[in-house]
Amino acid sequence: SLLASVIRIVGGYLSDAFGGEIVALGAYATTLVGALILIGAHTFGISLLGEVLMGIGMGIANGAVFKLVPKYVPHATGGAAGWVGGLGAFGGFVVPPILGKFVDIYHHAGYAKGFIVYVILAGLAILISLILLSGVKKKLKKLKFVILQLKFLSFFLLFYFNNFFILIMPTIWTYKMWKFEISAGRAFS
Repeated sequence: SLLASVIRIVGGYLSDAFGGEIVALGAYATTLVGALILIGAHTFGISLLGEVLMGIGMGIANGAVFKLVPKYVPHATGGAAGWVGGLGAFGGFVVPPILGKFVDIYHHAGYAKGFIVYVILAGLAILISLILLSGVKKKLKKLKFVILQLKFLSFFLLFYFNNFFILIMPTIWTYKMWKFEISAGRAFS
């Protein structure tokens, strides 16, 4: 979480230079790779690499999403930020029971398998970034209102995924995974 918070500044800088949609796309791809590494990791070093990649991707994505706020919600930037924060907090209510279900079903292997949730969410965030990047609004003027609403919804979903699913939970989840492995005497085996 600390890495993601600090590297957020880099995400904002890159977004200013290259555009929020492109930077978000790259950041979520980095997060996806990190989650895939964590699913298959069997050593602390590889797990650390996956976690660091996720932290880098999450932090950069956070900076990119804040670049997108005034672009997609120019007349209500403060209200949009409130919605974004609220949706991120809602993730804290929804995701832990899903991750807990993996542990219930797969026992200690569920900690690693739980990262599939992040793979799915990063994939959805990549899809949403592609929708925002595609400029569909310019191509289909007849559906202007629908496209605008789709982009607005996509923006909030993108931030929601970034805010909780991809910023906070991987750190907690990795800690619990290694704590369980150590207490069960199975660490690094």
